[in-house]
Amino acid sequence: MSETDHATPSGRAIERGGVYAHATHSRVEVTQIWQGTQWTEAVTVPSTEEREIGRPIVVRYIPAADGDWRDELAATLDEFHAAIASAD
Repeated sequence: MSETDHATPSGRAIERGGVYAHATHSRVEVTQIWQGTQWTEAVTVPSTEEREIGRPIVVRYIPAADGDWRDELAATLDEFHAAIASAD
């Protein structure tokens, strides 16, 4: 994996620029992967084990149907993984 890749709990790599099938938004493109962030305008990282170890990872993505920067969404890595796993 490169430094922009992050493994999900299943071991699947999430890559910046990658396109994934998403349960809610059909196809999405990952625009950023932030590690160590506490908050974005769309996601507040919960007080879970992920935060306790100081490495929360936030994935930002754009739904392919629209592709408009203003519609960029965000989720924690675990939430994003769950959405793409249930779309498979």
